Amino acid sequence: MSSSTVGNNSSLDPQQVLPPVPRSFSPPGYSHIIPHHFISFTKHDSDSKLPSLEQHIEENAITNARFADVTIHLANFSPIPAHAIFLSRSPYLNNLLNNQPPSPPYTINLPTLDPNLTLDAIRTALHILYTPVPLPATPPAPTTIISHIAAACVLGIYPVPLVELYRSILLQQNFHPSTILQFTTFLLSAPHPITPAEAHPGPYPPFTTGLLANVISYFLTTLPLHLSSSASAALPPSAASEDYKAMLVPLPFDLLKHLLEHPALPISGEKARYELAKQVVAKRAARDKQLRRRSEDKGTPLGPPVEESVILKVGGKDGGGVQIVRSLGRRRGLWKATSSGNVGEGRRSRNSAAGSK
Repeated sequence: MSSSTVGNNSSLDPQQVLPPVPRSFSPPGYSHIIPHHFISFTKHDSDSKLPSLEQHIEENAITNARFADVTIHLANFSPIPAHAIFLSRSPYLNNLLNNQPPSPPYTINLPTLDPNLTLDAIRTALHILYTPVPLPATPPAPTTIISHIAAACVLGIYPVPLVELYRSILLQQNFHPSTILQFTTFLLSAPHPITPAEAHPGPYPPFTTGLLANVISYFLTTLPLHLSSSASAALPPSAASEDYKAMLVPLPFDLLKHLLEHPALPISGEKARYELAKQVVAKRAARDKQLRRRSEDKGTPLGPPVEESVILKVGGKDGGGVQIVRSLGRRRGLWKATSSGNVGEGRRSRNSAAGSK
């Protein structure tokens, strides 16, 4: 090959393969260097494997939170380190991250005063975003399920398997005579019409959505069975028992009215329903009177009394039936001292006791 040919690159054959460099060849001025990765490989067994992705995430993102690029500030809890790539699985948190600067570190502030939140429940909810299956490694205990539901809601984590799991724990734990009243108060803590019960959101939708319908069904069908004594187990369950009446007395008026007027209430007839409603309303009136007396003794009087009444409708275009109504009663008269120093009643008072009409 002539020098002119070597100097002219255009004349080189593109298919020509250059001979390999001998292994012992070293450019002038350089010593023979073994690549670092070759040294590293020789220190390990040839069959060594990378840890699984799940194991790597568990050890370096969940347990130790290495390379965290997000800090979550939530209520009065200590700052929580996390990773944006996993938090973005939650549509709510993803939206918050989209409003962050273009590069980390990121900060998410979640102000909330929810007393049901716990740090353990928050961490459990966050860890769900790091796993392929949107469920906690261990289902929460029934005594802590509300805290875990609150944490999932504040972080916007609502996968269907998680909602179904947490709802099932709620239902298993709270449908018993000893727990149903407290659970009912919990469901009704978020103001909302009780009908239709299937659409009632409860305090933590979607985890509590529609559970009021389960509560109503329990009061109408299962609770009378639970309250039946063994001696009368052969008899049909009835809402006329004293234990059942005691369960109805503390209920909010709208729910009480719904139950007492419901056609599925286990009662022998409309006259028996009327007597049951009268007795329950009378017990509520006595209870309200006692509460008002205690409140007045403490110097913190309650608002205007409410009168509840029971009406037995006979005939008419809408047919017969029992109806429970309520109305504001007249304010109790004020007691005052007369000019002679004797204590007298400024005007006659009227009890807010409920009666039948």
